[in-house]
Amino acid sequence: MVHDTPGFPEEARAFSLGHAAELEALRDASTGLDWVVLAPPPVFLDDAPRTGRYRLGGGQVLPSSGEATFPYADFAVALVDEAQAPTRHRTLVAVAGLQG
Repeated sequence: MVHDTPGFPEEARAFSLGHAAELEALRDASTGLDWVVLAPPPVFLDDAPRTGRYRLGGGQVLPSSGEATFPYADFAVALVDEAQAPTRHRTLVAVAGLQG
């Protein structure tokens, strides 16, 4: 878990642990609900303009693309894209900027 890595900000640990517990509750629930949790990269989300470019990974947080920030707007685009045309089901999906 990213919150267990060296250098993870202590002030964000409780927030991250809460999200991990939420994910576990979804995984353990016996329901037909189709859900997905999107996880941003381990960088600051900022108010930079939308690029519309992002990449999806698997169930582990993706490393950043070399940038120190990732636009909230691009994270929102990923969320809307996945809601409108689902590609993943009942899982955690990592989102990050494009590399290179």
